[in-house]
Amino acid sequence: MSLLQRKIWNVLLANAFDDLLSKDEYSIKIKDLAEILNFDSNDIKIVKEAVTKMQTMLVQWNVLEKDDEIWISTQFLGEVKITKKGGVICYTWGKSLREKLHNPTMYAKINLAIQSRFKSKL
Repeated sequence: MSLLQRKIWNVLLANAFDDLLSKDEYSIKIKDLAEILNFDSNDIKIVKEAVTKMQTMLVQWNVLEKDDEIWISTQFLGEVKITKKGGVICYTWGKSLREKLHNPTMYAKINLAIQSRFKSKL
């Protein structure tokens, strides 16, 4: 995953976090996304390419229950709709992934202002 993809995904997650369990679709203004990312280009094509690549990535995990094991596979990022005239990106995640993402013990939260200063993956 590229640094830009990771940054975009983190912004989308932060934007949706409070509503992960109550909504199926989320939205953010393109100008807000660009501002948070310190993205100085008006070329939405770069964002489209990044989200398209994230849609081809899979997240897979096993859930161990008392009497069973469940395997789950889902897209890293679900459906994405970009309305150029309205300047909005709408996006989704699968229900199982939303439940995992809403569990803060699964990962550390990164301040998006600090993230915007990252220059490489390492």
